[in-house]
Amino acid sequence: MKRYFNSLRKSVLVGSAVLALASCNDWKDHYSYDSSYNGSELLTVAEYIESLEGTQDFIDALSSTYMFNGDKLTLDTYWDLLKGDQFITVWVPNKDKVDADDWAKYKKEDKTTLENKRAGQEFIQNHIARFRHTVSKKTDEKIIMLSNKTFSSQPGSIDGIPYMAGANTINIRCKNGIVHILDGRLRYRPTIYEYLTRNSHDIKTENGNLFDYRGIIGDWFDKYTVEEIDEVKSVASGINPQTGVMEYVDSVIIRKSILLDKFGDISSEDSTYYVVLPDTALWRTEYDSISKFFEYGQIETDPDSLQIFYTNYAMLTDMFYNMNPKIQLNKKDSLVSTSYNRNYNLNHKVRYNVYDRPFDANGIIGGCFDSVKCSNGMVYIRKTWPFDDSKTFRRVIKIEAEDYDDYDNTKIKHDRAYISGLPGQTLKNVFVAKIQNKDSKLDWETEFKIRNNLKGRYALKLVVFPDTSNKNIRKENLFSARVDFLPEANWEVIVPDEIVLDEYPFYENIDFTNNVNTVDTILICDTVNFPICSYNKDGKSQPRVRLTLKSLAQTAEYSGIMWLDCIILEPVE
Repeated sequence: MKRYFNSLRKSVLVGSAVLALASCNDWKDHYSYDSSYNGSELLTVAEYIESLEGTQDFIDALSSTYMFNGDKLTLDTYWDLLKGDQFITVWVPNKDKVDADDWAKYKKEDKTTLENKRAGQEFIQNHIARFRHTVSKKTDEKIIMLSNKTFSSQPGSIDGIPYMAGANTINIRCKNGIVHILDGRLRYRPTIYEYLTRNSHDIKTENGNLFDYRGIIGDWFDKYTVEEIDEVKSVASGINPQTGVMEYVDSVIIRKSILLDKFGDISSEDSTYYVVLPDTALWRTEYDSISKFFEYGQIETDPDSLQIFYTNYAMLTDMFYNMNPKIQLNKKDSLVSTSYNRNYNLNHKVRYNVYDRPFDANGIIGGCFDSVKCSNGMVYIRKTWPFDDSKTFRRVIKIEAEDYDDYDNTKIKHDRAYISGLPGQTLKNVFVAKIQNKDSKLDWETEFKIRNNLKGRYALKLVVFPDTSNKNIRKENLFSARVDFLPEANWEVIVPDEIVLDEYPFYENIDFTNNVNTVDTILICDTVNFPICSYNKDGKSQPRVRLTLKSLAQTAEYSGIMWLDCIILEPVE
């Protein structure tokens, strides 16, 4: 598939969390320099940290890591930032709570551009925030760090990390900011999107495991990524007179996958999601099993890409849960996935995308053996597949006959008819298709083209109302049904080389009749083996199956009118 890029990307600078540098003339104004802390008796943040014991590793990391202006590496270090006029709050980490391997990366001299970016974003920026953030007994604040990560500040801790015991460990007033001293470090946590697409291979789970989801799901998500500027959060410098395009001194770039319109914005720092994933071994096993249902015929353009796309799409159906309390009304009783559609469930009397008692031992969350805490939610990991195919992607196919408008046969009459009720029946007030011969004859023949089937077996059923045209006499329909597999768009029976006719014969039977005393569900065939998939989420895929119904009524003994409600295809194991 084509990768999408925003057209503005070529004409603007990609913003980083440190949005400008001390060398910018308007930095002080833009970031609210606080003159009330400009007393000559106060030290700068850098000077104060330098006066503390045990901070040399942190200072070395600050002074050896260079900042970015947009996507360009600058000559200014983070140590320069702490010495400048920008008013900031710094949380000094405990050197003993940072691994030696991490210190080696953060303190390394002559870092590459990528190493500077990672050390800055994943460690240093995670301990610095703009503006003044103090701590009191009433503190309950969400603080956005330069890394764009949000941490919860409470009276004695931030993100659950306590402050160092003793006097002068919080609210230390400096000339250009505030300093707090931690008994730990603030961990950089990726968004769920970042975890899946970039970070899973080097971020350990709560139980110390590593799962690399990039190759099995992350690269696929990234393939459908759009990059665009957040015009609200970015600071514009004006329109370029040569290109006519707005440029930014402070540009915030949003990376979004178009798939997230369906599954949820797991790239947003402002949202909270749960994601339930199989471990990587289970993913591969289930992928191999599910992909067989999405085998397209060679008549399709690029059938392998279609198979990959819809297999992944099907697997992800119920893995995402938006934890907004307005959506999860009682998360202990049940969770609904982002695929949940309340109106659809009510109208079709089904219970799709709902998981009861999710935190019980065998629940959708409780059954997970590991987890990863992300900046915008949780990733839960399972060793067993928790999803029911018949409730996610192998659902019943229902064709409402009264809404079907793709008739080719000009010898039949097809009307949308309203049934107001039947004596002794609870089902009433429904629309059906009234099918009859245009020439007032009893016999007729009509076709229905079936879309969106998967490869595999289906039971074929019809729901037929009794003929109510005569209140005193109800007559049976006598009809036959036939199924053709038609790979070509012109509906000629042309079978591709990979389909052997002996293995996939068409289905035909005669002498079906309906019960005139009820709304009758007629089993036409308990197993029709569909040789190829025609599934497409927009419902416009090329039909591959034709159902032909033919009235066998020749005398007035049988009704020449069929009141057809719907055609049903139920997946068969």
